[in-house]
Amino acid sequence: MQIFSFAIPCLLSTPIASGIMAYLCLRRGDFLSKNFNFDCDSDCDVNYLKSNYYLVPASLWILSLYWTAGHIWFPKQKRIATIESLFVNPFYCGILLEQDLVLNRKRDQDKVQTQEDKKKFDKDNIPMVYACATMWHESRMEMKQLLKSLFRVDKDQAERENQYPDDFYRFEVHIFFDDAYKDNGCVNEFVTELNSVIDEATSKRNSERIDLEGPYKFPTCYGEQKVYKMPEGNFMFIHLKDKTKIRRKKRWSQVMYMYYLLGYRLQMEREYMQKKDNNVDIDDLFKMKAENTFILALDGDVDFTPGAVRILIDRMKKDKTVGAACGRIHSIGNGPIVWYQKFEYAIAHWLQKATEHVLGCVLCSPGCFSLFRGSALMDDNVMGKYVQVPTNATEVLMYDLGEDRWLCTLLLQQGYRVDYAAGADAFTNAPEGFNEFFQQRKRWGPSTLANIMALLQNWEKVVKENPNISWLYIIYLGSLMVSTIIGPSTILMLIAGAFVTVFDLSIVNAYIASVIPGVLFFVICLVCTTKVQLIVAQVLSGFYVIIMMVVMVGLLITALTQSPYHPSVIFLLGLVLIFVVAAVLHPREWVNILYGFLYFVSIPSGFLVQVIYSLCNLNDVSWGTRENSTPGKEKIKENGVLSNIFSPVSKLVNNSFRRDSSDKEKLFLNLLQETISMLGHKNQSADSVSKCDLPSGDVADQPPKDENSTHEKDAQTTPKANNSKCWIDEGPFQGEKLTMNENESKFWQDLVERYLDPKDVKMKKDLTGELKELRNNVCSGMALVNILWITVNFMFQFRSPTVVTFQLPIEDYGDEHGIYEMKIEMLGLLFIIFFLVLLLIQFCGMVMHRLGTFIHLVAITELWNPISTKQINRPPKNESVQSIEISTLIQIRQLQEYGTKYISTPSSSEINSEQTEELRHGQSQPNLRHRLSKSETSNRTNKSSEH
Repeated sequence: MQIFSFAIPCLLSTPIASGIMAYLCLRRGDFLSKNFNFDCDSDCDVNYLKSNYYLVPASLWILSLYWTAGHIWFPKQKRIATIESLFVNPFYCGILLEQDLVLNRKRDQDKVQTQEDKKKFDKDNIPMVYACATMWHESRMEMKQLLKSLFRVDKDQAERENQYPDDFYRFEVHIFFDDAYKDNGCVNEFVTELNSVIDEATSKRNSERIDLEGPYKFPTCYGEQKVYKMPEGNFMFIHLKDKTKIRRKKRWSQVMYMYYLLGYRLQMEREYMQKKDNNVDIDDLFKMKAENTFILALDGDVDFTPGAVRILIDRMKKDKTVGAACGRIHSIGNGPIVWYQKFEYAIAHWLQKATEHVLGCVLCSPGCFSLFRGSALMDDNVMGKYVQVPTNATEVLMYDLGEDRWLCTLLLQQGYRVDYAAGADAFTNAPEGFNEFFQQRKRWGPSTLANIMALLQNWEKVVKENPNISWLYIIYLGSLMVSTIIGPSTILMLIAGAFVTVFDLSIVNAYIASVIPGVLFFVICLVCTTKVQLIVAQVLSGFYVIIMMVVMVGLLITALTQSPYHPSVIFLLGLVLIFVVAAVLHPREWVNILYGFLYFVSIPSGFLVQVIYSLCNLNDVSWGTRENSTPGKEKIKENGVLSNIFSPVSKLVNNSFRRDSSDKEKLFLNLLQETISMLGHKNQSADSVSKCDLPSGDVADQPPKDENSTHEKDAQTTPKANNSKCWIDEGPFQGEKLTMNENESKFWQDLVERYLDPKDVKMKKDLTGELKELRNNVCSGMALVNILWITVNFMFQFRSPTVVTFQLPIEDYGDEHGIYEMKIEMLGLLFIIFFLVLLLIQFCGMVMHRLGTFIHLVAITELWNPISTKQINRPPKNESVQSIEISTLIQIRQLQEYGTKYISTPSSSEINSEQTEELRHGQSQPNLRHRLSKSETSNRTNKSSEH
């Protein structure tokens, strides 16, 4: 694409421009004289042009220019590279523009002295992507879409090794399954469901049944590890976690894979490289490996494409200071609650994240689909703090309720940048029920406020450490924080103004009518149970939908009776215009603008009811989602007030897009179940299996103390001893039981003992009292600030001490002289200006970010090449099953002992039966290790002789 968009235009621009000029002078001289005041007879030699002698020196001059700058036809620069890396001089000549661009272009970005150094550099510079997904209670459909995405990346990675070597990356999958076992030691129904989905997802991707090699089963101190070999040769590790042996929850699963991949695997590879070549600078080489090692954090229900992963990798390659990069998250599902979230997600990414990326750094890289740099996570002040157990109530909110935002806060405080790539699309299931939606936002809201407050409190240190964050960006964050805090009272004042306009109430009565419902709900959330709170929240949300219709009528009356130029009318029209332009700039997502009306009428529900519910339940740190899910069954939608209001449309959409299993899928499942039954293994149905017990040690895992909570009784029950061995011998994953390498086994034991022990005394610290005290303090502070804000506005409107009069020349609304006097309360005008400025800043940030996204998408576009001879090398199909199994075992042992499988290995024919048994039992293999080193020495000797 660089040749098409840079080299060819620079080559053709001067000849084409000269040809057009010569044609106009010879044939259309009057056109130039009339329109451009250019006389061909006096300003140039027409006779010389007619002789065509100028073509010879001009052609030689162009050929010499492009012979000198021939390197522009063979670009080696990385995509979306900076100007400094592309051009020698950042300035350009405005007269000879294309010639200056051609001669100013650098030759090669990577300067290597010898061919051997270049090979070593290219080998160690290959990105290593570890896809790490966390699972808990995902449905069958959610598991399948994740696995299909992983298999697509597996195929793409294999194709790029030969077709697109510059985009080649290495790939490996790790899935961490929380609460994988029941009290009797057998795997639960969710793990059983995952086993059947793996074969189905593989068949879907390849349009035919393909059996994965494996699983190879390794009992561990935390549960069990299953290893599959994917169709293109990459490995997929499934880590089944036993809640009685290791801490559960997403943050601790992240600690597991970060320490395992960056702390064990990378360190073992470093030791291997040091033993292999003592002359190499191991520190620089290890730093390069860490900078090019990436962790792709995934949720168990995310759906993405290989192109999205490559776009995130490009962001990492462009700037070494980027510690994390996130993509555009799309919510999927059916019903009005999901429609609301579609528009909310859209404007959050279009305006908020884009502006954060342009002005400073993105504050949160969501854990459902984000790429993290290994060297950034290995920082002592990142992983060292991320693994800490919360010791007070504030830390509980930051550490356990929003682990992805907390991790990004640590990266920002250490000077790393967090980017947003709008071209990297990912899809995740959104809550479809009202209760589940409010429970999710109950976690997100307090965590967001706590992390932003942490940045604002230490803003001087953050600005000093992070060059991407300035004090202007801190002011922007502070403005957003203020608007969030006074959001509830602002909504109440908006409703009061509508009451005055529509129902002709007095200021006093209008404020009383608007404030009473909010105050009553605030009291209910403090004294009543969670079930009662959610019922009242649904009723109140439906009531406020009707009130927002009154607000719209009030704005219409203001525009008709007073003036269409009233600030409130202009603000609303400006808001709609910004959203419409944003949708036009996102052509593939424009349909989200259709849900804008639902979002508008639900503003009180999102910025008043939801905020009150979240803050009043700040002491409830339960997860809130997927707690009552059942495998193999779709989620049952809750009949909330909003669902009832939009039920006709909701039923139409749900019936049109319902994602039920087809007859072919059901037949496949029945066949799979019959096969398992014939093998004599237990296959319990979803209806006969009891729900997983929840652990009781971690305060962040405790359910809300509510008599309606379905998990309170289970949470207080001590887990039974895990004495059964059915999880090893009779589980759904049929495979060979092997012994883990001694070094890796010791690593897991040390990690669990140091950081992940569920019986740790620190995890049993009761912070319930501190959480309640924090809840009371936060609610009191929020109530006080909002009461003061309402009081100030009420006094200004009641006494009208600072009414500003504007005289506008509007004949339709003016007096006999055509002058209209518009009276506006000063405080309200300043408030509208404040929010309008924020919107304009976000709009400008969005436009700048869209330009960068367009450049990136153009850079990755591959043009069709009819003479391309690139082919994909497939593994040979004539190998025996035993030789393939031995080769796979060798690679697994290399991963366990050396941290990498990309080293020279002996062929399966060179391994005797005794060494094969050593491979299976994970013992120290002196003979095999000798053969590995001998094979490497032989390969190095052959390469040296060829060189």
